[in-house]
Amino acid sequence: MAVPDKLTIGSTEHAADGLLPELLTALRGAYPDVWLQFRIERSTSLADSVGKGAIDLAVVLGGNAEPIGTEVGALALRWVAATGWDITEVDGSIPLVAFEEPCGLRRRALAQLDNLGYAVTVSAESGNLDGVLAAARAGLGIALLPFSGPVPEGLVEVEALPDMGDIDVRLVARRGIDTDVEQAAVEAVTAHYRTIADKAGDAGTHLQGVA
Repeated sequence: MAVPDKLTIGSTEHAADGLLPELLTALRGAYPDVWLQFRIERSTSLADSVGKGAIDLAVVLGGNAEPIGTEVGALALRWVAATGWDITEVDGSIPLVAFEEPCGLRRRALAQLDNLGYAVTVSAESGNLDGVLAAARAGLGIALLPFSGPVPEGLVEVEALPDMGDIDVRLVARRGIDTDVEQAAVEAVTAHYRTIADKAGDAGTHLQGVA
């Protein structure tokens, strides 16, 4: 199967940081004559675009009942809020900052808070990550977000709420794409997240040793 002259690669905002440079390097090294174009969008939009053939490859968040594509890694889910925000001081409904629907993270956050017995009000919503982070930093509520590194400046982890574990990261490919191209992308993205996991493990081991 012939390699195309151009590849359009999509990524969520959560996964793009640190990943795209590595993916770019890997694909350019393997296919130097291919023009690479990148698109940053939400998982639902990216998956839809791949299904329609408008995007060749996309790195998306999983967490779905029916997984798509190939699992290539995971990101830690954390409850975050503005510095000084205290859940014990909330009077009435817990304010939640979330992505606009459709959003699996939003539904997961609402379900967990409901299971814990909290009333919840969506106090702010945005179609992009910058908007969600800005609303949380402004003290408008808590947010459930995936991270590959430290919590961004101006936010702290809400440790009073239970650990939400990880969310899987998946690579989806359009029907008919060259299998070697898809495999090269899978290997590059998997290596990226393996490095993140190894660093997190080393940090955990170091902290245990200090304790």
